[in-house]
Amino acid sequence: MRVPAPLLGGHARSALSLSAAATDDTAATNSVLATALPMLGACIAEPTLSWIDSICVARFAASPSVGLAALSVDSAIFNMLACCTSFLCTATTNIVGSQADDDEHVGRALFDGVMISLLVGGLAAAAMTFGRRVLVGGFLGAGAESGIFAPACAYLRIRALAAPAATATLVGAGVCFGLGDQITPVRAIAAAAAVNVVGDLLLIGPCGLGLSGAAAATALANYAAAAMVVGPLWRRYRPRWRRPRYADLRRFAAVSGALLAGTSFASLTYAATPRVVSGDVTRAAAHQIALSLWWLISFVSVPLSLAGQSLLPRRLSADPALARRTALAIARLGAYCAALCAGLNALIPTVWAGAFSKSPEVLAALGSVTATAAAAQAALSFATALDGVFLGCGWRGHYVRTVALSTCAAGAVFVAASRCGGSLVGVWLGLFLFGAVRAACHAAALPLLLRKLAGDAKVE
Repeated sequence: MRVPAPLLGGHARSALSLSAAATDDTAATNSVLATALPMLGACIAEPTLSWIDSICVARFAASPSVGLAALSVDSAIFNMLACCTSFLCTATTNIVGSQADDDEHVGRALFDGVMISLLVGGLAAAAMTFGRRVLVGGFLGAGAESGIFAPACAYLRIRALAAPAATATLVGAGVCFGLGDQITPVRAIAAAAAVNVVGDLLLIGPCGLGLSGAAAATALANYAAAAMVVGPLWRRYRPRWRRPRYADLRRFAAVSGALLAGTSFASLTYAATPRVVSGDVTRAAAHQIALSLWWLISFVSVPLSLAGQSLLPRRLSADPALARRTALAIARLGAYCAALCAGLNALIPTVWAGAFSKSPEVLAALGSVTATAAAAQAALSFATALDGVFLGCGWRGHYVRTVALSTCAAGAVFVAASRCGGSLVGVWLGLFLFGAVRAACHAAALPLLLRKLAGDAKVE
């Protein structure tokens, strides 16, 4: 027999309240995990392909150190592209999820998203193809006299052709997530990874194409992923060809504007790192090993950010108390994720480094930055999870200011590292500051946000 709460003693009522609160917190945590975990496959697509290229170049290329040094420059460019275009997935998820049961709405969002993605990807491909010498030599500091300039340009010229496929895949994944289909993007990424591995094994070693072969394999992998994600959606919804409406484009811009601004600052930070060490092949190769794995691991926390951006807007209007519990759940999971990612990052010099290089000089340079890279990973992972909390709650200005401030802090360290002869340790200290400043700003503002969600009248 259930005892009515008013008949219970004070201690019993307190126990029931604590039990109910714990249950609510668990439910909020489970909902975040159910939303975030399936998104992980799509989030790690681009860094996974770069990571596969790094392994295969290190194992099978004629000059592994030169190849890795060249990839460090190219990876910075494609990491920048991945950062700047990630809003396509988030915006599409948000727009499709708002009316997922309306096929006409979904078809219109699919058409608009694909058209925008092809435009963005086409412009990016043209810029990388025709501006590759400026990007590699001017922007990233690998001059024409260096040994990595020619192979870096060769890789960039071929892989740039896959930019439209990469951006279209983001839109397709966003539509799938908005519809509640988390399996299709994961299958597409798995297939793309398989195509990339097979292509690298055939083209780099036996065919002797080196970095050009790696770029061709990655380009094919991008188109395979796009076909597997966008193709079935296009056949299902058969969107009509039409000129995109201004209202629809404006909605894309409204949803993704702050995220695009923030990711642009982040992409500039990452792109600046190889410029600092591009004058030395050993340091550049070590940086590519460290950054390719660090970049891949850093995406483990991105689904938490996307979950916040997906769940919190709806819960803010429907149930502010649930929104508060969701924000706290994301913060807790972000802290756990930070510890996990830092631990994975610490394995680089002890377990994974041998897969990339046999050079004692490269491995020694890599070991000198492992602790700093792990600390940077922890700070960035926690900050990324909290990004989703503030973006989901509409604090877009805070998010943009925080990323801008962290970029300035990192940039100051990069400038100092360049003046010290291209210090690899300086690069990673800058990346640590980039994550730590963001994490500190978010942590300082989080109590105010939680009080607002609790309805504290004293908080304006």
